[in-house]
Amino acid sequence: IHYSLLIPQRNASQVIASQLPALCQALDRLILPYEILCIDDASLASQAEKLRSLMAHYPRLRVLAFDRQRGAAAALTAGIAAAPGEL
Repeated sequence: IHYSLLIPQRNASQVIASQLPALCQALDRLILPYEILCIDDASLASQAEKLRSLMAHYPRLRVLAFDRQRGAAAALTAGIAAAPGEL
């Protein structure tokens, strides 16, 4: 994986779902392999499930979920630690 795109979020699965098609289309133009890492900051169960269900439709999407709310800075820090991309 060359690019890792980090998206920290909480209860925003609908927004993520609406933006993924355009985001993937733009990233596909970069040619090099990428992943989209969505860091879920303890969303409500229904929101978290919707986010996980998106992985079936978007194979380059990966979800890292917190069991309790930790905030955007912690989400980004965890995402950076988990991201295998060079950029």
